[in-house]
Amino acid sequence: MSANWSLGLDTLRVQNADEDNWLSNGDEVYMVVIPFRAKLGLPGSAQTSTNTWATYDWAKHVSKGAVRHIPGNIGRTTFANVASFGVSQFLGAGHGSTNPAFKPEILGIVSLAFESDNTSWSSMHSIIDKAAPVVRAELEAVVANEMTPLDKLTAQQLTDKLKGSANHIKDAITPSVLAQIGLFLSSAGDPDDFIDFGINWFTNLDPELVVCFQQMKEAKDATMSGKAKPADQSTAALIARSGLHPLAPGGFQNLYDKSGVAYLVEGSVGHA
Repeated sequence: MSANWSLGLDTLRVQNADEDNWLSNGDEVYMVVIPFRAKLGLPGSAQTSTNTWATYDWAKHVSKGAVRHIPGNIGRTTFANVASFGVSQFLGAGHGSTNPAFKPEILGIVSLAFESDNTSWSSMHSIIDKAAPVVRAELEAVVANEMTPLDKLTAQQLTDKLKGSANHIKDAITPSVLAQIGLFLSSAGDPDDFIDFGINWFTNLDPELVVCFQQMKEAKDATMSGKAKPADQSTAALIARSGLHPLAPGGFQNLYDKSGVAYLVEGSVGHA
């Protein structure tokens, strides 16, 4: 079964502004959102894009305590035709299928928070336009080209690979993207301030499959260690302990924090 999912950033809460003293009139915040998706072990499947971002009219002159709605065309994206990866897909993958339907998927957004000063939009475009290809290249390298056959993976190994791939994305993208941004922002004058970087990623694994995988792991750990399994075996607790983020309606928070500047952004996931 396939579904369309909406994922994105909804609300900005300024916990501490950069320019809210008596000499200035608050921050001009803008957000760059780069949606991404890729299938594990399927070369060529990595996709990225870049949302509209070159405006701060929605968050102009914001001081500590300010709350602003992030426009949908800036903060949100829709992922179409996301197929749930459940038991039948896992069993199909176990037979060495090359069918893309039997490849689990990672999808999400990379987001960059800036406080605008005097950098022109055209200059920033030349930098940001380099970011999405960097994200796509890293996705292709660490997710799509993960060539370990799924039929050779146990449930726990599959979980670890999805979790490790998503974490590796952040580790790989961060220096690459920030290096591109820094090429201009290190110049003289009054450049835009890059505040922080965030990543929100999810898998298309059915939540019940994640729960099953985690229960199997905890049962094995308990047997090998002689220690009882964790007491909380609720769905939410099992998913949290797995370290995976299966697609399910809900919310999340990102904190963009640098040298005393702090922007808390609330986001959400839901059916489109």
